[in-house]
Amino acid sequence: DTEDLANKLLGMQLLIETIALTIFQEVRESDVEPVLCELMKYYERDEARHVGLGMQYLPQLMKKMTPAQLSRLFLFQAKLITLALWETKVLEADLRTLGIDPRRVVERTKAKQGLALKEAFSSLGWTFDERRNYVLSGIGAVVEFMFPLENTKGNSIAKAKAAWGAFWEVLNPPDDALDVHARHEIHTARGKVAKGDAHAVAPD
Repeated sequence: DTEDLANKLLGMQLLIETIALTIFQEVRESDVEPVLCELMKYYERDEARHVGLGMQYLPQLMKKMTPAQLSRLFLFQAKLITLALWETKVLEADLRTLGIDPRRVVERTKAKQGLALKEAFSSLGWTFDERRNYVLSGIGAVVEFMFPLENTKGNSIAKAKAAWGAFWEVLNPPDDALDVHARHEIHTARGKVAKGDAHAVAPD
């Protein structure tokens, strides 16, 4: 509902769309139903281009923002990610029923979001090392409590140590975190095969 274009691009293209990409990927890899899983390739290629839209145009808006406006944008980011994490927690039992690991969903989504934001930052001449994103750092810490690993589950001290480490860890997402969605070959309505493009989501 926001009227702010930067919020729309960050919220939809770089956050919500990356969550969708992760869910589609998880369903496809689960092989839960052959036709449904095959269809996920089409959705993934489409959603990947939506992410590319945000990666291309959000930096142009950010270049014109004041520090106060950038701060509000990152607070908006924090709000959306918090809601998305809570939604994943609510759906945790359902995801596990489908054989999907909620922690893996969160980690894959974080990698995709991190890469999208890294590309946006680099187009502004920023790096993750110089402009540390405390929103993603904070989320990384929260994840250790909400979706603990087997070796920390049930141990509050171990979870706290893992959260502390996650907060100070510099996010370095793999360069191909988004490429997997663009690589799929799909059949078009005209009966042709559309070859995969490993760089379909990268900004020009």
